[in-house]
Amino acid sequence: MTTKEITFNGDDKWQYPIGPNFIKNKSEINKCIKAFKGISEFENKSINIFCMGSSGNIIACMFAIKLKNAIIIPVRKSKEFCHSGNFEMHKYFIPNSINIIVDDFIDTGEKINNIFSEIQLQLGKKIKIDCVAILGYDKLKLLNVIPKYFISRKTF
Repeated sequence: MTTKEITFNGDDKWQYPIGPNFIKNKSEINKCIKAFKGISEFENKSINIFCMGSSGNIIACMFAIKLKNAIIIPVRKSKEFCHSGNFEMHKYFIPNSINIIVDDFIDTGEKINNIFSEIQLQLGKKIKIDCVAILGYDKLKLLNVIPKYFISRKTF
């Protein structure tokens, strides 16, 4: 399968880290969401939003607020503590839905690969990832996951 790259025009307001710079990053996140919403085959479908870490969770929350029928599924790092005990991803995962991974940027591709590996491990099966949406990247890295769509900023 060939990945279709979709870019949105970035501006110089994007700043890392996401959390402390949330207000400055809000417009960039909204542009990413708008690009996702422009994919007609995802319209009116249930969406599993996978994320890891604080930046990923912030972006996932904005996606969930703007999309209908979306659920956030945080992917915990191996042996990460959770207040409610072991997080059981399979209880929240909606089968036959659109699966998207969101994050702030790709440096080496390792984090996206880790998210994909953890999803498969925790669900006990391989699933398709329909879209990876990030705010920026240097160039498309070698990923273990080959999404149908890859959304990112045009400039970084």
